[in-house]
Amino acid sequence: MTPQETLSPFVIGETWSKDFQLGSNEQGIISSTNASPIVLTVNQAGFFYANGNSVLVAGHNNDAANGVWTVSGVTQGTLALTGSTGSGVGGQTGYVADVIDATSGTVYLFLLDSFNSDKPIFIFTSNGSPVTPLLERFAYTGASQLGTFTWNDRATCDFSCSLTIAQGATLSPYAGNNLYGLLYYIDSNGVSQVEERLIIPIQ
Repeated sequence: MTPQETLSPFVIGETWSKDFQLGSNEQGIISSTNASPIVLTVNQAGFFYANGNSVLVAGHNNDAANGVWTVSGVTQGTLALTGSTGSGVGGQTGYVADVIDATSGTVYLFLLDSFNSDKPIFIFTSNGSPVTPLLERFAYTGASQLGTFTWNDRATCDFSCSLTIAQGATLSPYAGNNLYGLLYYIDSNGVSQVEERLIIPIQ
């Protein structure tokens, strides 16, 4: 199942920005310990992860667990985050995933008017191309480059995207509805390693 997340809304006339970090073999966290090291319980830890792997933990309510860690003590259903110390017992929130080294791949973020659309409104890409509106899908009067893609740490597929929609933009029929994002990491062999779906309200 493709992960799906609802993001903070676009507000017309303001700059929208979002930090992302992509991982593969994503598994939902069932619980975590308030201990040192933190031990995560997931559905199939032993199937996806091995001792010494680097993993990304995100969105978990044991806040100290979030980040990039080396794992140890992997069993069928648990893994420990080496060097961590819990900030409280964690419940069923967030996920753990293998870290992606994106030094030789490309990230794409397509913003569309539906998940089924084949005509993006905006395209972000990590290859340095400017973010511009595709005018057949979006009536806009303003600067040609509206957004940026910035690597925070390419070795862990950590990056930021920003986009400004000016007051002069014509968003109808999008205003009051949603934009839909498809986020991909394509490795150096042209193979898609991860896909996420995003929902972005427009205000």
